[in-house]
Amino acid sequence: METSKTPLAFLLAGGFCTMVLASAITAVAFDDTPARVGAMASVVFCFAWFARRALAAPAAALIAWLFTTGFLVHHLGTLAFEGADLVRLGLFEVVAMLGVAVAAGLRLAARAEPPAPQVSIPAQASYEIPPVKQRPARTA
Repeated sequence: METSKTPLAFLLAGGFCTMVLASAITAVAFDDTPARVGAMASVVFCFAWFARRALAAPAAALIAWLFTTGFLVHHLGTLAFEGADLVRLGLFEVVAMLGVAVAAGLRLAARAEPPAPQVSIPAQASYEIPPVKQRPARTA
């Protein structure tokens, strides 16, 4: 399976920066917790689809969970490990792996060759060119 040609270190740094920026925008754009979690989950999916790495995507999902739990759900950077927080962690990890799987499926579908067209050509085609009719000459 072909993965991203981007080095893993760059993907991890890019994932961190993406999740920091996404959590800052999400904090300003949404007021309720489900909308914030949904927005961060969609960012995780998009990053995983872009990264196409089964190691970078879950790492970015973990970073997204840390920022979501610390700043979007519980304020002032407080991390918690309650049931709902662990469900969010599972959600982000599943969404990350789903993004990698969708990217792999799209690459495989694009790589598949279309079937060759079935055209039957007769062995000997007989086609006669009709004679051209001459116009009578004009007399002045």
